Amino acid sequence: MQNTEKSGLTFLREYFNSESTPYWIKLLILYVIEYEELSDDLLKVVFDEFLRENDLIQLENNQIILRFPDELTSAEEALENKILKSLTHKEGVNAIKEGACLKFSPNLTVIYGSNGSGKSSYYRIFTKISSQPGLYKILPNCKTAVFDNEQYNAQIEFSDKVRLVEPRSKHEYLVEIFDHNHTGILISPNSHDIEIEPLKIHLIEKVRAYLDKIDSLLKEFISKKCVEQKNLKTILENSVLELKNKVTNETIFELKKEIEEGSLSLINTVEKSSEDLENEVEQLGYVYDQISSVTKILTPIYKDKDFEILLLKIKTQKEICKQQRKKYKAIKNLPYIDNFLWQNFMKSGKAFLKEHSHGNSLQVPENCPFCSQKIVNGEAAYELIKQYFEFLEADASSELAKLEKKRDEILETLTSIKKYSEVEKSKINDSTLILVKSFLETYESLSNSIIATETELPESAVGEALKTLKTALSSDLILLFKQRHKLTVSKLNSCTVLISKLNLIKLTGLKNNVSGVSKKAHNEIISEPFAKSLRNNLEKLGSTQSSTIKLTTSGAGGVTKIIKKLHGHNVKEIMSDGEQRILSFALFLTELEYKQSKRPVILDDAVTSLDFEHLESIANFITELSKSQQVVVFTHHAYFHDYLSDKADDEFANTPTVLKKCQIVYDQENAGVVMSERNDTFRELLVSAGKSLGEVDNYRLENAGWYLAEAIEAFIDEKIFCGKPLLIGSGRTNVVKRKSNIRWGTLKKVLSNDPDLVDDLSSHYSYLSDTKRHRTPRDSQITRLRAIKEFLENSARGM
Repeated sequence: MQNTEKSGLTFLREYFNSESTPYWIKLLILYVIEYEELSDDLLKVVFDEFLRENDLIQLENNQIILRFPDELTSAEEALENKILKSLTHKEGVNAIKEGACLKFSPNLTVIYGSNGSGKSSYYRIFTKISSQPGLYKILPNCKTAVFDNEQYNAQIEFSDKVRLVEPRSKHEYLVEIFDHNHTGILISPNSHDIEIEPLKIHLIEKVRAYLDKIDSLLKEFISKKCVEQKNLKTILENSVLELKNKVTNETIFELKKEIEEGSLSLINTVEKSSEDLENEVEQLGYVYDQISSVTKILTPIYKDKDFEILLLKIKTQKEICKQQRKKYKAIKNLPYIDNFLWQNFMKSGKAFLKEHSHGNSLQVPENCPFCSQKIVNGEAAYELIKQYFEFLEADASSELAKLEKKRDEILETLTSIKKYSEVEKSKINDSTLILVKSFLETYESLSNSIIATETELPESAVGEALKTLKTALSSDLILLFKQRHKLTVSKLNSCTVLISKLNLIKLTGLKNNVSGVSKKAHNEIISEPFAKSLRNNLEKLGSTQSSTIKLTTSGAGGVTKIIKKLHGHNVKEIMSDGEQRILSFALFLTELEYKQSKRPVILDDAVTSLDFEHLESIANFITELSKSQQVVVFTHHAYFHDYLSDKADDEFANTPTVLKKCQIVYDQENAGVVMSERNDTFRELLVSAGKSLGEVDNYRLENAGWYLAEAIEAFIDEKIFCGKPLLIGSGRTNVVKRKSNIRWGTLKKVLSNDPDLVDDLSSHYSYLSDTKRHRTPRDSQITRLRAIKEFLENSARGM
């Protein structure tokens, strides 16, 4: 038996009271205990506390002192011992005649009868009120003409309260059921789950699950902040374009680097109103624009002395022009010969003059240095050489004109700087005005000196003055840029710091802590004593495997997963059917202990495949169980019924048990009717089957089989029984589970004039209900299904 001194709340309290448990997790624990399922609003409250505790946001409300509800920490008391008192079936059930009711013993009730005697009608009712998922409407195994498909004709008197079992209604989970289905589930080679309701272990796992949701909210929060950071960076980077050509590239690079790192400093940024800020930007921009046009010209003056070199070039070029004019006077003495070699010589005149000119005279050789021919005087030669030297003089003069123009442009620009000194002083702030004034005075002195001398530069600090002014202007513009975007800069800096903090937060450790609490709770309350309890039940039931069965358990969320092994193999591979039934029944009983359930226990054919020795052991166990809990047994096993009855008579001498024998009763006129649920009429089902056959993928093919099986049932209702009220339900049950609902032998008696039709319907229905048909080739299935559809259509026309 489990440790009832502890529950999941015991372990939650221990974790709650730990000094290392954060405040926000304590709040989460209390919310989970109170509500189990947290709304988005409650989860946001917890998440906000998480952010506050990590200095990520500020909240107006103060934290309150949290106290764990110690009054809840003991294991929940056993559920109320409710008792089934009676079951009334007004019509349509074989086992109870109309108007009668079945009364239940508070201890043990045994309902015995052969197959088809009506036991299943009761069992369906118990199944319905157990509220297990996937169950369907309660259907009797016999039908009368007045049966109403919208009304259930069963009601249960339960602990002095009558409960009407109504269509599609939700019922409280009222009984514990064990039937033949449990063996397949509990003995499955895969693990099966047990939900331990009153131990509150699932609350620990809910806390763990909500930690995952908090982690998801944290990631979403970080993602939003990263998007916000990116948008702020984009705004600032676009604004940096305002500073292009006004500050150095290095300054812009550093500014962009600060933006990317989200670390823009606002130190020394003067607080000003927005109006003053705009004026300041306008003033500095005005001054900067005034001097930017001469910056490129001023740079060589204090850096490479290009202007001084230019003046020297002009002086040299003037001397070249003077020498050209002197050489032109000697042109009359030059010889002449009219051939291409002389013309080539003319084209290389500069080289010729350079080699043969000494001082102011031109030495004319007797023979041409290019062709070695005798040089002869002539008028044509004179004209040609004259033109050539005129070209040389014009070329020299043109070069001089270019140099002088460049000089004049520089001097004009330097002269124009004087007008900048007339800038309205009111438009420049004091600190910048001092620098501008000093620069303008220095620059004016420089320009006057250059204009006066034209040959040399005076010693001055103009370069240093310009550099100082540009640096000051750049600094002012950067500060004004930050001031102008102060709000954006502040948001970016805060966002960057916040993201850095967020990226350091990891919830993995806290998740592992809560998972450890859950594992500890499962081990101490469930997993460790479970094997002991199971072996004890196996021993009571007479199993020889009580000491050799091996269990592997794992728990999470109040659900324990159990894997059964015997000699290293799955029990289903090594145990007989009877041994499997004993093991599954022992597991069922062990689960009852862990649930602490006092609900009525319903046992349906619990002894199938068991020998007499084990039948007696189970009967003994049931009798013992019924002393503390109401038990209702359904059986068709005569020996088990007799032994259990005798045992009950011995154990309950003063409290007689209820022993009910069911008998087969049916009205031949209304026998053989289909009692499973359907969605549509015969015609609508055929249409649906046709549509599914038109799309022959595996899913549609299986649907077509379902529709045709229901169509056969509808055919029996509508065509054979002449359109009496249909049993149209809210869902479609499995075809295999329907097969036993149609009594084909009885149906032949109803249709004695056409037994072949019943045989054909039975054959087709059997095919549709056979799961092995899915193993046949798909083309064969399609052919058979279309044939069935055609058969039903033709049969309906003949009815």
